Amino acid sequence: MAATLLKSAELWTMGESNQYLESGDVLVADGVIRQIGPRGTLTVSQDVHTIDLSGLILLPGLINCHTHLSLTNLKGLGNNLSLFPWLQQMGAAIAHQDSGDVNVATRAGLSELLRSGVTCLCDCGPNGPGVVAALGTERGLRTVSGLMVRSSWFGRSVAGNLAGDIAATEELLTYWSQRSGLPSFFLGAHSLYTASPDLLRNAKRASRTLGLDFNLHLAECAEETEYIRQQYGVSPVVHAERLGLLDEFTIVNHCVDITSDEMGLLADRGVRVVHCPASNAKLGSGTARVVEMRERGLLVGLGTDSAASNDDLNMFQEMRMAVLLQRAYYCDPSRFSALDALRMSTIDAARVLGMSDRIGSIEIGKLADLIAVETCLPVRQRGVTGLDALIFAADSTRVRMVMVDGKLLLDDVRSGGTGLVQAG
Repeated sequence: MAATLLKSAELWTMGESNQYLESGDVLVADGVIRQIGPRGTLTVSQDVHTIDLSGLILLPGLINCHTHLSLTNLKGLGNNLSLFPWLQQMGAAIAHQDSGDVNVATRAGLSELLRSGVTCLCDCGPNGPGVVAALGTERGLRTVSGLMVRSSWFGRSVAGNLAGDIAATEELLTYWSQRSGLPSFFLGAHSLYTASPDLLRNAKRASRTLGLDFNLHLAECAEETEYIRQQYGVSPVVHAERLGLLDEFTIVNHCVDITSDEMGLLADRGVRVVHCPASNAKLGSGTARVVEMRERGLLVGLGTDSAASNDDLNMFQEMRMAVLLQRAYYCDPSRFSALDALRMSTIDAARVLGMSDRIGSIEIGKLADLIAVETCLPVRQRGVTGLDALIFAADSTRVRMVMVDGKLLLDDVRSGGTGLVQAG
């Protein structure tokens, strides 16, 4: 693969040193970041392919830690429902989807994510991870996907076969290990209220046997807490702890309705958390206390959840919502910044997904998953950084370049740029 020089960008690396360059260059070769430095200081060959990013911000690709791509075509369904009634209505709609519907919805979701600067996503079903892996690879995006097992759905038994799910996951691991490095996988359970204790324990054990993370919706709202207390006499977090689900190999989504002590328990166990502010707000579930979570040592990433509970898959909106809702909750604008939101969508998101050795920051030796974004302020005032403008005022229409593994997937930078680029 020919080397590419990305030059003259406002550069936010999001690495350990949090390096910032007002005008910096990045050299990419063979899909890997090879050099980083101030404008004009890198050593490059005469035949290097150059893309001038003057006036643009260069960032690590955004990482969406929680979504459901097959629900993209169900936008607007149940707009005024809380979580449990919404899930029941969604289940009825999903029952009428065929494989063609799933493929169309998944492709639409992938395109929407790509257009908003997402280079890696974690999809939690309900349809098979094989579809996400195949269509994500076709589009050139990095994916994490898996089966979320369940045994019931609001009073109705669901026929399940954990042994079959394990075998299917093993087949996916074998198949993709021989073909592409873009997809990876997990094995999880939908929730404490749709999976029996035995199924939850067995699925967790199976995930460890396979060497995969365990993924779970947890404590999403007060409705869930009340239901779990009625069934088991304890809160969702305590129930999950008693079942042996909470350790450093578990990712939990939402955690809106948890106590401070439960945050401490999750942190002690090394559990990773995904925050979905727009979806939680739309369903009236509340907002997770992310500031306190992070202060207590929890690692938190950001996700959109499904387009059906959010109405879009725009990570710029999600970052802005995260900042605004935390500031509103704590009545303090100093406790959660634009940089905090960006970290939760880049390096911290990569850590949540167990991929920070490869992606999530612009550092030498990491994979070249990068995006270039246009700032949206015609005149930047003194003291206003490009990052502030990006988080508080930009949207997905400002994304001008998307690169994964050093391959351009979106190119609206150069004169005559073609926009979406065919992967491969």
